[in-house]
Amino acid sequence: MGIQDISRRTEWNKPASPDYALPTEIWREVVARRARYDEIRTKLAAGEVTSINDLITYNLDIRQFAQDVITYCEGTDLLRAFYDSIEQVTVLDPTCGSGAFLFAALTILESLYEACLDRMQIMVEERDRLDAPIRPEQRQTRPAINRFREILKQVEQHPSRRYFIFKSIIVNNLYGVDIMEEATALCKLRLFLKLVSQIEKLDDIEPLPDIDFNIRAGNTLVGFASLEEVGKAIARDLRSAMTSTDALARIEQKAQEVERGFEDFRKLQTQLNSGRWDIAESKQQLREKLAVLRTELDRYLAIEYGIDQLNIVRKAEYEGKFEQWRQNHQPFHWFVEFYGIMKNGGFDVIIGNPPYVEYSTVKQEYSIPQGTYKTESCGNLYAFCMERFATLSNTGSLSGLIVPLSIVCTSRMTPLRQALYSTYSHLWYNNYDTIPSTLFSGIVQRNTVVLATKAVGEQGCKVYTTKNQKWYVSARQCLFDSVPYMHIGTRSAELLIPKVSTQVSTKDAGHTFSSSQMRSKQLCCQMALRGNSKTTRSLRCDPTLIALYSSHCSVVVYSIFTIVLSLISGM
Repeated sequence: MGIQDISRRTEWNKPASPDYALPTEIWREVVARRARYDEIRTKLAAGEVTSINDLITYNLDIRQFAQDVITYCEGTDLLRAFYDSIEQVTVLDPTCGSGAFLFAALTILESLYEACLDRMQIMVEERDRLDAPIRPEQRQTRPAINRFREILKQVEQHPSRRYFIFKSIIVNNLYGVDIMEEATALCKLRLFLKLVSQIEKLDDIEPLPDIDFNIRAGNTLVGFASLEEVGKAIARDLRSAMTSTDALARIEQKAQEVERGFEDFRKLQTQLNSGRWDIAESKQQLREKLAVLRTELDRYLAIEYGIDQLNIVRKAEYEGKFEQWRQNHQPFHWFVEFYGIMKNGGFDVIIGNPPYVEYSTVKQEYSIPQGTYKTESCGNLYAFCMERFATLSNTGSLSGLIVPLSIVCTSRMTPLRQALYSTYSHLWYNNYDTIPSTLFSGIVQRNTVVLATKAVGEQGCKVYTTKNQKWYVSARQCLFDSVPYMHIGTRSAELLIPKVSTQVSTKDAGHTFSSSQMRSKQLCCQMALRGNSKTTRSLRCDPTLIALYSSHCSVVVYSIFTIVLSLISGM
């Protein structure tokens, strides 16, 4: 009623019936949501949704899409490629704290592993049934089926399937760094408790994996992220200027030795017949090699802070200042700590909630050499972090971060936007106000959820945005499912990002757009594909993350599934 005739829309601003509406919707919003659904369904039917990025832009249920690909997969090669991709995905939270985001990633990946193993079991049983009448010597060799048998056999050697899945994810997929050592200890404890909770009988207990080299303490912002950065530091050191090439080659060789030690250590983690003393000895040797290399790199980095043996001739004085500097700055050299991953281009997925802290408040504790970050004039650590994160991800990566709303609406963050535009091919800004409800319970902070993808060969950066969403607590369960993104094209970094959700709003933004003049109730675009959000219902089952888990999982879902599907499409 009133779809075509505006004069009949007198009831549109009244609360809609629960039979048709999502929580807090008025009729105008119901109509807008259903119209958007019809629009997207038409695009799907016409074959206009052709890429992984389209799934994000139209906010389709990527998690369900991935589940369906696995569940209804008929080809063994596709299933094998999917499983191999999941095993190889590297998920990093560079400011992990106690591990809320990594814990969410564990939950998301678990469902993918589970679906793959279920499908493998079905395919193996089906193949056995078909091969039963055939003599063994006449049966065809099927590499994928044989691979499935090996995987299922590994599963049987553990207390339960879920134990195998969680152990695999914790050892192979999850990585985290935080400046607070006690936070990383808590992160590891949470992951271990999740693993141990899968054991039903005391006799089934097996040694817990050692993930000290997955979850580490250090300063994400201070340290060498690449071999090139190490080379520049060596070149600035007058003592080694004449032999910088040899010094760099020697450091890389040491880094390669450390990486081989990591690989050996990981293999021992997954081999059930490995002795406790074998693992302990391997870990000790690895730590010793790593300590030597860290110290050498720290000394090169300390020169940029004026701590140089050429200037401080007394050894005792130099060593004292050097150790004090190390303690304050806690340098973390990504190039060495995760050599194998960084050598291959970087991490696949980066997720997190970087600190919203003014740089001026931490300068008494640690500082960053001038010129290290293009975003230094932004003056907030979250801007430095986002620039650093971009250097840690590979050329096909996706990032999902929760940051302050200032990223889209202040001139101060112009250098950050410029850094993002020059790094990513697609950016999605999902904006949230603080009234009547806040994204983080109990914290009054306007936020933006930023999703970003890299793509080789694409020119420019496509930018998408949402309105500045204001919502009630009762709408939380459909908050992320119902987000409509609006494409606003390629933008100059000096221009602020309009917070809009319709083409009409986009046109207004080019003239006298004022967010205070816009109606601020939620405009939803709940996909019929979703039905009731299984994701949200499952999140509410975990009381330990009541306040934050919904937002964390939304970011993790898009990040992990987009990367996994991208890896598949490239195989």
